[in-house]
Amino acid sequence: MRLIFLFLICFSPITWALTFQLPPQGSDIVGHIRKITLSKHANIDDLSRKYEVGYYEFLEANPNININRLNTGDTLTIPSEYIFPDAPRQGIVINLSELRLYYFLPKQRLVLTYPIGIGKEGDETPVVETTIIGKEENPYWRPTPKTRNEFLYNTGLELPEEIDPGEGNPLGDYMMRLGNWIYLIHGTNNPNGVGKRSSGGCIRMYPESIATLFPLVPIGTLVDIVKEPIKVGWRGNQLYLESHVPMEVKSYRGKEDLQSLIALVTPVLRRRRAEINWDKALRVANQQTGIPTVIGRAI
Repeated sequence: MRLIFLFLICFSPITWALTFQLPPQGSDIVGHIRKITLSKHANIDDLSRKYEVGYYEFLEANPNININRLNTGDTLTIPSEYIFPDAPRQGIVINLSELRLYYFLPKQRLVLTYPIGIGKEGDETPVVETTIIGKEENPYWRPTPKTRNEFLYNTGLELPEEIDPGEGNPLGDYMMRLGNWIYLIHGTNNPNGVGKRSSGGCIRMYPESIATLFPLVPIGTLVDIVKEPIKVGWRGNQLYLESHVPMEVKSYRGKEDLQSLIALVTPVLRRRRAEINWDKALRVANQQTGIPTVIGRAI
């Protein structure tokens, strides 16, 4: 019964979020890796939406599968196990490098996590500590002059200064404004942009995801946006490493050197001493699958 209950909490399509109990003090990991075998033709965008796992997360976790041309019988890894980013576990934490948002529910030992779309190259989402300063249902979209100029250049058409709520509104049905004003967390009328670098700097969520998150987040909620392609954390007596392809080079694998990796892991070792397999740690860092992997044990 307990296993069935946990499955429903973590993977129920009703919640439209991966929802986990926070781990015990001293542990930094939630979730578990799953594998599925396709019994029929499937589309990666549909699977991303079903499992709340973004496009690049699927791409990293399945390097030997052409995820853009899936076939019956393909076995896919669903990377639904996460080391928390190195940030306070409160409010909203966004790790740009894994294109993922975490929401730590106040006064509850629960965390919700969602894939997100972030700023494309040249329109990067900023690394910043801020707050939610406003919320709006059925928002109007007021594109910036830069957005309007780019649209005119690319299409030869002029964008209106204001777009009404509805199907043509790229903000979707819900919007939360960050304290630096021009950046938003919002829904979208183009779900295929979630899990990718696709926006003008705002944070996009699936329509059903933002519909779940929006009523839970009060104005004043802290938002910590970080950029951590490599995360390290404990689960029990085992030390794990999770590595993502850096967002600047999403098509490149393998760049870390041992000295930089040692410098990154050392702060975690101040909490607990560990015996590290450095050869394995470097291999995991450069494979960049986004899957937490054991690299050491407590001593």
